[in-house]
Amino acid sequence: MGLEDLSLRITAAALHVAANPEKHPRLRLMLADLSDVMQCCEENLGLYKQ
Repeated sequence: MGLEDLSLRITAAALHVAANPEKHPRLRLMLADLSDVMQCCEENLGLYKQ
């Protein structure tokens, strides 16, 4: 599985959860955690400084 494939799968999952948030609480929490990790990495690498 390449980075592009992973990105596509995460995007598809996020869109599915956004359309049906009440059906996927665990996936919604996982995506929120993933977003937090990505933001932390961006801050640690100095990307997208605010």
